[in-house]
Amino acid sequence: MIRALAVGLSDDKLPALRAGRGAWALLGAAGLCAAVWVGVVVSVSSHRARRPDFPAITEVAERSSPEVAALLREARETLESLAEEYPDSPETFEVLAAAHFHLDAPEEAVRFARRCLELDPQFGMAYHWLGVVARQRGNHAEAAEHFRRARELGAQSPGLVIDLADALTKTGRAEEAIPILVEDLRLHPGSISTLIVLGETYSR
Repeated sequence: MIRALAVGLSDDKLPALRAGRGAWALLGAAGLCAAVWVGVVVSVSSHRARRPDFPAITEVAERSSPEVAALLREARETLESLAEEYPDSPETFEVLAAAHFHLDAPEEAVRFARRCLELDPQFGMAYHWLGVVARQRGNHAEAAEHFRRARELGAQSPGLVIDLADALTKTGRAEEAIPILVEDLRLHPGSISTLIVLGETYSR
């Protein structure tokens, strides 16, 4: 699965990348480019399609420093080539969803995640991106359902259990969150973050 793009930008780098300032911005954009190239390894059909356009990336590039803008343009070209070469791959659209969420374009992230699910209704990471957008918008009940579905489908996202438990707790369903966290601790007894969240959930 071509998921490397999602980790190419960590949360602490994203504000600087969007603003186009500082070393973190440059490193974040470089990570975006590198992750796209590393991630393009899928076994899918390769029929040709019209070259797509990603205006959200163009908009970020236009308000960035010249160095960051150049890297973002390179990343955009890589994403365009990916979508052109593999238009029927759910992995393609999961990568596009991840990229647009990290570039503060949630509407586009949702659009690409839904396209991913049209191609493969069992693609768990698409539900993850729908969940993080719903959470960002304050729709915690919706986020909980997306995170639950992502977990059921085996999505490999760090913190997915905590995301689900947090969304459940914020909708007054801590009693559902506790057994999920307990089970995660059974599987990963060294998870300090899960233990902390479990303690917080018990206290509510």
